[in-house]
Amino acid sequence: MELVDVKKSGVDGALMAVLVILVLSGVVMVFSSSALFADYNYHDSFYFIKKQLFWLSLGALAFIFCRNYPYENYRKYAKPLLFVSGFLLLLTFVPHLGRSVNHAKRWIGVSFFNIEPSEILKLCFIIYMADSVAKRQDLIKSFKKGMVPYLVIVGILSFVLLRQPDFGSAVMIGLLCMSMFFVGGGKPAHIGAVGLLCAPAVYYFLIVKSVYRNNRLLGFLDPWNDPSNKTYQIVQSFVAFGSGGVSGTGLGKGVQKLLHLPEAHTDFIFAIIGEELGLIGATILLGLFCFFIYKGIQTALKTENLFGRLLAVGITGYIGLQAFLNMSVVLGMAPTKGMTLPFISYGGSSLIINLAAAGILMNIASRVKNEKSRYN
Repeated sequence: MELVDVKKSGVDGALMAVLVILVLSGVVMVFSSSALFADYNYHDSFYFIKKQLFWLSLGALAFIFCRNYPYENYRKYAKPLLFVSGFLLLLTFVPHLGRSVNHAKRWIGVSFFNIEPSEILKLCFIIYMADSVAKRQDLIKSFKKGMVPYLVIVGILSFVLLRQPDFGSAVMIGLLCMSMFFVGGGKPAHIGAVGLLCAPAVYYFLIVKSVYRNNRLLGFLDPWNDPSNKTYQIVQSFVAFGSGGVSGTGLGKGVQKLLHLPEAHTDFIFAIIGEELGLIGATILLGLFCFFIYKGIQTALKTENLFGRLLAVGITGYIGLQAFLNMSVVLGMAPTKGMTLPFISYGGSSLIINLAAAGILMNIASRVKNEKSRYN
């Protein structure tokens, strides 16, 4: 296996610094938001943080590997990776193997921990799309031979995801597909036509015909309509941000995590950040993600290799979109989707895959630095 010589390869210090700050911030906030909940339910204040540190150690190994393994080699495994990740997704429906949480079968139970295949699928799908679009440049302008095959793949994956149900991951897969298709040379008219044709059907069959998704949409439109029941979570999130004000109540001094705000250490951890660190802390975190996205786009623009460029766009979009969708939900700017905040929220599968994706992005960035230094 060919590895990059880390000593000779360029390292994007700014990108690395932002990543380290995000990960360490996640460790601190997971403990702050979960300690009381863990003590109440498991009689161990360190229950979640110990598991998170375990996942972080595995994620660090994944990051180091992906940072050094030549990203071009992923092309050889693009199709098998997509197939395996799709197979893992199907295993969530196998009795005694798939595990259900909050009426959603999104996890595979392995020993003492759960694996969420949809997180693995997202990165594998990005690798597949980057390889496929780079190979099919002669067909990318054709709607029938360029666009339709990807619509079929996204349709199949979305069908399985929606059966779990996991509407957020289905939306993410679709957005990643369209963005990478566009960057790869696809016609904007084709993307627009698909969006216009699919939007009404998606709204009717996936929202209007689904009671809980319809309730989420109605709760988003009028969060104060039923604050003690259907919109309880988002209202408690508002209370957290309102309590935090500009400077916050102080790290560890938040009140909403005291069994008031559901999913305080997972999907709604940003609300705890807003409460304890205030508008200042929330803005700094937003700025860190914006800088991460900026560096990802910069890497994509400077990469001459089309596969590398598409891979950088896909990874940047994956982390950036997930971060902003999560923040939008917590702030009441989008309906609830059950999506974690990258590098920050508690969760093993998401943390490992996010770090692996960041490692690949830094691998691509290092090649850009090498190429630049070689010609100077």
